[in-house]
Amino acid sequence: MLNKAIFGFMLLAAGAAQAESAHPLYAGLVLQSNTLKVTAVTGYAKYEPAMTGVTLGYEFADYFAVEARALKDSNSDEIRPVQLKVNSQFQLQLRAHYPVLEQVRVYTTLSHVRSNYEMHAAPNGSGGSTTRFSQSGAGYAAGIEYLLTPQWKFAVEQQWLPEEDLNDRLTGTDISTDAKALTFTASYAF
Repeated sequence: MLNKAIFGFMLLAAGAAQAESAHPLYAGLVLQSNTLKVTAVTGYAKYEPAMTGVTLGYEFADYFAVEARALKDSNSDEIRPVQLKVNSQFQLQLRAHYPVLEQVRVYTTLSHVRSNYEMHAAPNGSGGSTTRFSQSGAGYAAGIEYLLTPQWKFAVEQQWLPEEDLNDRLTGTDISTDAKALTFTASYAF
C-alpha cells in the first residue's frame, strides 16, 4: 500500500510542474557502496558489496526531479559459511534539491527500491544450497551535489534502504537486515 502511495505521489509531483531548467534531462554513472547487516538468532554478519550502474533523471521544476537507477553487483562479500550477493538493484526516486551556494545544492530523496539477492550457504564447507530472493520497499537519502558546469554535476549521498524482516530460506529462521549505502554519481545534463 505504501509503495503505491509513493508511486502515486511521484507521478502527481511530476505532472504538477514543467521543467524550467535549460538542461532538464540528465544521465550518469553510479558507484554505490552498500552496508548490509544481517541479524539472526545465532548472531549477525556484516556484508559490504559494491555496485555500479547508470542513472537517468528529469528535472521537472526548479527544485524537483525524478530519477531512475539500475545497479549491478561488482563483487560479492563472503563470511564463511554464507556468501551473500546483491545481484541487482532498481530505484525510482523523487528528489527535492535546494541551492546553498552558486554551484552547490543539498537534496533529499524518497525512493522505491527493489533489490535482488543471492545467498549461498555451505555449512560444512562444501556443497550447500543457493537461494535467490527479492526485497522491495521505500528508501530515502540525503546528499550534496556540486555543479561543475551547467551540464556536469557530481553528487555524494547517504541512502537508507528498505529494512524488512526476511525469511531465511536456508534454515527457516527469521532474519532481519539493516541496509545503508554511500552513493557517488557523475552525470551530464542534455
